[in-house]
Amino acid sequence: MRTRGPKGAASPTRRTLLLVGYTLVALWVGVSLFRAFPNIAGDFLIQVTAGRVAELDGARSLYDLEVQSLRQAEIRGVAHDSDILLPFNHPPFLLPALRPLSTIDLNRAFAIWTIASFASFVLSIAIMTDPFRKHGASRGQLLLVGSTVLAFFPVWVALFQGQDTGLLVLGVAAWLLLFERGKDFQAGIALCGALIRPHMAIGLALPFLFARRRVLSGFVAGSLVLLGYAVLLTGPEFPKDLVMLIRETSLYQRFDVGSARMLNLKGTLSRLNNPPPSPVLEALSWSAWLVFLGIMSRCWSSLGDRVSVRQCSLLVAGTVFLVPHIHMHDAAICAVPAVGASARRFVVSRSDWDAPVMSLAVASLLLAIAWMNTGWVFSLVLGLAIAAIFWPLVRDFRSPIAGR
Repeated sequence: MRTRGPKGAASPTRRTLLLVGYTLVALWVGVSLFRAFPNIAGDFLIQVTAGRVAELDGARSLYDLEVQSLRQAEIRGVAHDSDILLPFNHPPFLLPALRPLSTIDLNRAFAIWTIASFASFVLSIAIMTDPFRKHGASRGQLLLVGSTVLAFFPVWVALFQGQDTGLLVLGVAAWLLLFERGKDFQAGIALCGALIRPHMAIGLALPFLFARRRVLSGFVAGSLVLLGYAVLLTGPEFPKDLVMLIRETSLYQRFDVGSARMLNLKGTLSRLNNPPPSPVLEALSWSAWLVFLGIMSRCWSSLGDRVSVRQCSLLVAGTVFLVPHIHMHDAAICAVPAVGASARRFVVSRSDWDAPVMSLAVASLLLAIAWMNTGWVFSLVLGLAIAAIFWPLVRDFRSPIAGR
């Protein structure tokens, strides 16, 4: 390993020390999150509510908001008040796991859920780092990449909030790995793991209508299987009920979905001094995302079979910051294209492979700073974090194997 890098750049050894320091700081921040929330926080209550409704009222009542609010009030130990409901507006794929969790002590259920979520992130890291192992990376290098991803701030937010983001990351990681190996149909099936966020998964699959269509075929096949499974769980009204609930929560007719804290265009517009009315805000957000998907689809069409994982990486990052509904924990999927860019550089330039991972580390710390602030500070630091996430993906196109 050389000890001096290019002019103006940190040497590999220095970057390694910086990454180790970042990991320690980021892990300390993550542990502090759990210490700051000794009681069950945020979104795990939503998961338990879904399990309680399915257990006591039947899965066909899953998307009935009045039933949800009643069961959630019982879990909270407060009087029934539908105005404080945190609604479950996710697909029902995890109900078999949520039902038994809803019958035990809440803190114990949260611990089990957190361990399972942590395991899904670890499995995702194993998938992301597979190219490193195949090209002779040392244990230290693997540990460095894995710990950097695991310390990524949105991962910790997902864990302490009790979110199901681990499945989203797992699906995206498996999709990109299989796609890079040329296993298009299997890659499409793997992308179905991201259907825990249907709007994101469908957006990621849509450009494959115009090139490498076996990815879309695999996605459609897997989606039909999951749709049949969901209908068996919750009844034939499931698609309509879920769409109506998502629409109600996105238009803020009854619920505050925290749009001003979102990382996307919707969040940016919501933080204006005079934000647009909710319907206009929603229309602008969806329009911008659809335009982005149209541009990416045109790119797919012009490239044909030359569509590579690089275009997919930009699609992932662009989706995170343009999709109409996303929160901090969902940004965990940005780790997948960052590690992919690092792995490709590892193949051709062992001395510069860690630069994309360093950029992810910088973005992580910036996201943590943004999380602890509001107003213009939040927006400014968030913008810097977005730049840090996109920089290695854009730079990846200039690598010696960009044309492959």
